[in-house]
Amino acid sequence: MRFHTSVTVLIAFLLSSSLTRFVFSISIIHGRQEYSHGLSPLPTANQTAVRLVHQFSNLTWIENIAVRSNGHLLITLLTSPDLYELDPSLTTNPDHQPTLIHSFTPSLAVLGIAEYTHDVFAVVVGNANYATSDEAPGTYSVWSVDMNTSPASVSLISKIPEAKFLNGAAAFHGAILLADSAGGLVWRVDPVSRKYKVVLQSPLMAPGLGNVPLGICGIRTYGNSVYFTNCDRGILARVPVNPDGSAAGPYEIVLNNDGYTDDFAIDIVGNVYLAQTDTNTVAKASGVGKWGKKQMSLKVVAGNVNSSEIANPTACAFGRTREDANQLYVATNGGLSAPVNGTYVEGGKIVAVDLGRYL
Repeated sequence: MRFHTSVTVLIAFLLSSSLTRFVFSISIIHGRQEYSHGLSPLPTANQTAVRLVHQFSNLTWIENIAVRSNGHLLITLLTSPDLYELDPSLTTNPDHQPTLIHSFTPSLAVLGIAEYTHDVFAVVVGNANYATSDEAPGTYSVWSVDMNTSPASVSLISKIPEAKFLNGAAAFHGAILLADSAGGLVWRVDPVSRKYKVVLQSPLMAPGLGNVPLGICGIRTYGNSVYFTNCDRGILARVPVNPDGSAAGPYEIVLNNDGYTDDFAIDIVGNVYLAQTDTNTVAKASGVGKWGKKQMSLKVVAGNVNSSEIANPTACAFGRTREDANQLYVATNGGLSAPVNGTYVEGGKIVAVDLGRYL
């Protein structure tokens, strides 16, 4: 996620198709907007097959995604306080139309999301403002969305007025870990007691010195470690943790990635797939499971800096069914944080990246 102060907006429509195979931060802009019709998608990279699942309307920023056990995607939006559900299957939902699950009005945005018990998701809500570059400290809360009921049951877990800018979320031992991008720390929220506290804080999580500082963005757990990206510093780091989420050892940088990396996903053997926002790519970092290996190998598996195929990816998550276990679902903001080739912006979308030959 990165904040910018101006952008020229053009609208494009991306056509991309592929066969499915069997397989697992925000920018705020304002200013002049220009619209153009009949534009063709920019070139693609062809590292993997990339399938368009669904594209939202222009100036829609998809912030995060989670995958339910039934394979459906839960999608959070930065540009409105809405949570959507989308069935990405070509078999059961060939038209790929999303369904609104809940609108968290009067809040302005929905950010991180994580499943903390079966089909029950923690959702971060706040007033981060797309139009004014306002991180809106003091406005954040965490909600429970229980998808076991129909309609979904939505309830407040806790308000966290001390939080400066809640961003990514991860579940750990029944609790919820929340990345505070402006605070440079991690909150732990107990969904039963509704109590919260700071459990992790490090200079590696701290924001830079920009006008809108963003430190820790994405957060995931793997084994007994917490992994996180730092948007301003362009790093992937980790720390071993105790069951309560507190640090059990030293913090360690495992990847220096000069570009701007937002959220990420980790496969079952410890490879990390990074949403590289500024370069319009998804990259695979190998060897993350090996402690002491400071620099992992990094390979782009989809997208291209000059392509709108994956324009400004923000988050990614693996499929969970027999049909899509080799698919990586990637969310984008459509170029709102860094227009492709400096000018090209489209509606945020969900694409499916076939990773069969990379797993």
